[in-house]
Amino acid sequence: MGVLRKELALELLVVLAIAQYGPTAQNLLMFMTPIQIFVFALVVTIYIPCVAAIAVLGRELGWKTALFIMIFTIILALLVGALVYRVIPSTGLLR
Repeated sequence: MGVLRKELALELLVVLAIAQYGPTAQNLLMFMTPIQIFVFALVVTIYIPCVAAIAVLGRELGWKTALFIMIFTIILALLVGALVYRVIPSTGLLR
């Protein structure tokens, strides 16, 4: 859902948590650590742009280039997320 609109990704996470854990899961800290929430937000921020941006990229730069940008941003988001997830615990931040 985050591809439709970026802000929907976090809302969907809360909805899925409530479905899984009940009404107490409205507080994300009940089932995710602060590091996990930070990395989730970071990856969502970097990965594929929304549908409107993809459409503009496709029309302006061509669909082949738009597809390359989408694949690149997915890989970049996952790599940055993995790196941050490994580095932050050793720094003591977000505890």
